Amino acid sequence: MYLLTVLHDWWLGKPRSPEGRDPMWAELARHVIAEVGCCECCRTKENLEAHHKYPYHLFPALEMVRDNIKVLCRRCHFMIGHLDDWKSYNRNVDSDCAWLESEFRNRPFGRRVSR
Repeated sequence: MYLLTVLHDWWLGKPRSPEGRDPMWAELARHVIAEVGCCECCRTKENLEAHHKYPYHLFPALEMVRDNIKVLCRRCHFMIGHLDDWKSYNRNVDSDCAWLESEFRNRPFGRRVSR
């Protein structure tokens, strides 16, 4: 399974660090996902991933810092967390997620506005 993940990430252009992850990273990611329970942008509970606000390949010292981790679904991870490019990152991910979550929570459902 690990090899498939590596190949999948390589195919998508996700950067990888040659020195590798902290052995406790997977456990921390699972713990944070279980603690939060849904995407912090769109509130879905499917396909959740742990996102580093400051990416591991640029800020390896922040890999295991809880405040550097945001729970996002696969779609929001790519679009909001990485701005549609795995090699990029969104410095405003907290405020963008808060705004988007509010928009989802307050969206209209097909109601017409009379003029």
